Amino acid sequence: MNTRIIAIALLFAAAQATAAGSDDQAALPDVKVTARTDVPLVVNCGDEQLPDREAIGQVLGTNNASAIESGREVLAHYAHRECLRGAARVAFERDPSAKKPTLKMVEGAASR
Repeated sequence: MNTRIIAIALLFAAAQATAAGSDDQAALPDVKVTARTDVPLVVNCGDEQLPDREAIGQVLGTNNASAIESGREVLAHYAHRECLRGAARVAFERDPSAKKPTLKMVEGAASR
């Protein structure tokens, strides 16, 4: 058992030494990422098919699976509600006022 503790301590010390020596490496260049908010997500109430996850991720500007699934849930809930109220289609876009990537319904897009 003491051998395991010593081996773990040695591995930890080696990892610390490697991390400390990596400061002299050149930093990677910055990458500018912008969200595509110009592409609204539209649900046609005739068949109520949700946009695919990739389209939602593009509008939200993220590849975070949790944020995309949350966006799909919001989209499904509001689109279904508006379709039941008689809308022909419902459009969504990214909410720029939210801190986390979030969808909002486009006003006036739920045409009857």
